[in-house]
Amino acid sequence: MVGHVLRFADPYRELRATAREAGGPWRGTSSRTRPADHLDDYPSENVVGLTMIHDLDAIAWITGERVERVQAHGVRSRDGRWSSVDAHLTLSGGGTWDCHAGWDGADEDTMAVAGASLRIADTDADLTAPNGSTRRFAGAQVVYDLALRAELAHFVDRIHSPGVPTSFDLDAAAGSVRVADALLASLSEGGVQVVGS
Repeated sequence: MVGHVLRFADPYRELRATAREAGGPWRGTSSRTRPADHLDDYPSENVVGLTMIHDLDAIAWITGERVERVQAHGVRSRDGRWSSVDAHLTLSGGGTWDCHAGWDGADEDTMAVAGASLRIADTDADLTAPNGSTRRFAGAQVVYDLALRAELAHFVDRIHSPGVPTSFDLDAAAGSVRVADALLASLSEGGVQVVGS
């Protein structure tokens, strides 16, 4: 199951609204770093499937486009798992997105697209609009706790009141998993270009 938590996080919702106003073609970047203790805390996971997957989902949600091709390079941990990955994504509308995810730094998430940039750290977060104005948010724990609560409430609401989810669908989840699988294939083949979703 793909976590769609970023779709419920206020800073990402505002970034999406700003980006959609500007429109494509998209040229975006994102980075998501976590401490090296993730290697011990998640012994059967890799950085693509556990950490980068959130950005892969957010990119499709923000742009409304499919990832058509991927190319990735990375570093393996001592036990052979991918622990730091850089990926170049080509979108269906011709735009591109460069992603980084690593279990080799402090907790910090960044995303930039359409002249806007978002940074979320432990103690604070800020979204800078294309005109240079900045909106401040609480730190990562508050932002993501509220987003997870909203995501779970949406899930429970769909159980009690069946209907089409308003923030995501099965195709979105499957598409993100296919892109993650394509990235892993590119990594295992030494960085060749692979069809995305």
